[in-house]
Amino acid sequence: MSLRALALTLPALALLAGCATPEEPVVVQPAPAPVVAAPPPPPPTSFDGRYMGQMTRARGAANTCRPRALPAHATVQAGQVSLTLGRTAPLVGTLDAQGNASLTGMTLKASATALTGEALRGECRYTLTLRKRR
Repeated sequence: MSLRALALTLPALALLAGCATPEEPVVVQPAPAPVVAAPPPPPPTSFDGRYMGQMTRARGAANTCRPRALPAHATVQAGQVSLTLGRTAPLVGTLDAQGNASLTGMTLKASATALTGEALRGECRYTLTLRKRR
């Protein structure tokens, strides 16, 4: 290449180089935060509290049904009920919004002041009456 051709080519190359745009930087956007579902509303708490009373043999039940009566206490908290009869392990269940619960062999009904129910043990039928303490 001649010196004259080189002199004409260099400014043209410089001109082209000035027109070239630098590469745009790649911007990485952070991933959106995962959507977390709101927790379900807590169960009604109007039944929450401690209940004390007893389970007694129902009228008409055979005299052979023993025991005749047992002390009973229950705790209700956030829709969960734990019922202890005498010295037995607690029976646990869930109250619905109307205060109804089914535990092994028994049904319960809660109100703002009491917990009542019925239990079947074999051929023996018992009633539960517990009053709310707090």
